[in-house]
Amino acid sequence: MSEKTRIFPTTSSGLQLAPRQLQDLPVCSVLPPGATLLGCEVLLEADGFDHLEIMFSADGASMGAEEALDSLVPGAEVVLELPPGPLFRGRIRDRGLKRDRAGTVGLLRAHCDQREASRLQQPQTFYHHCDSELAGMFALELGLQPVVEPTMEVLELIECPGDRLEFLRLRARAIGYEFAVTAGTLYFSPMLPAGSDVPGLPPCAGVLAADDRVLEFVIEEHSARGKGGFFEVAGDPGWLPLQEFEIVGQGGFPAGHYRVARARHCWDRLGYRTRVDYLENGVDLDGWKGGENGRQD
Repeated sequence: MSEKTRIFPTTSSGLQLAPRQLQDLPVCSVLPPGATLLGCEVLLEADGFDHLEIMFSADGASMGAEEALDSLVPGAEVVLELPPGPLFRGRIRDRGLKRDRAGTVGLLRAHCDQREASRLQQPQTFYHHCDSELAGMFALELGLQPVVEPTMEVLELIECPGDRLEFLRLRARAIGYEFAVTAGTLYFSPMLPAGSDVPGLPPCAGVLAADDRVLEFVIEEHSARGKGGFFEVAGDPGWLPLQEFEIVGQGGFPAGHYRVARARHCWDRLGYRTRVDYLENGVDLDGWKGGENGRQD
């Protein structure tokens, strides 16, 4: 008796998926039956500040748009599913109505769980702690699995603001560590793990080559901070934070090894597209750009 094994093609991100599945619309766990997804944008960031925004019509539902909104309670869990698995998991932040060419449509926004939990913490002063102790402590407070390498310096006094994740991001930058939060794990160490050791990533590294799937490509070099940039491709859910990939044959630039810092997945009337911000060294995109310490939501 012979067995048949179906081998799916590998996308540029390293994900093995049937081509038709790349065209499937995402499924949102909280939209009422009969609601139609009109647009969706998911922003996934390596430092754990994930966002979701959905536009939908309730024309096919038994309830109107306002009743549909009432059923979407802020704080409720929301999951966005694709054929490979969940792309986003978090909680509803707010919802409202919007005038669109399709008429009045519903708008839903959500943030990742750890982002909301981090913001709800109270400012606190710590005495005689090292950075790694604080990273491990905060990870557990936020329900994250800590992967932390020890730091040796003991800080006599350190003022920690309410936003624990933002605090750790800035502390990592100050001491030359890498900081990332993804797939329920908080990383705080001199080097990030290999992509193959990060849960939820495609089984192999990605390969980006010059072909018709690449819609836009930019690469820059910031002297000591190394190379980085962004690209946009036809939709590919395998592009996720911390994914590693190789660039080959792009505009004469030498081949190089890079890592995803942020991935934006967008569905609208033009179809499904993915934009990736990447770096040669680490995933601190704001630090690479030389921007301000603060962040904008």
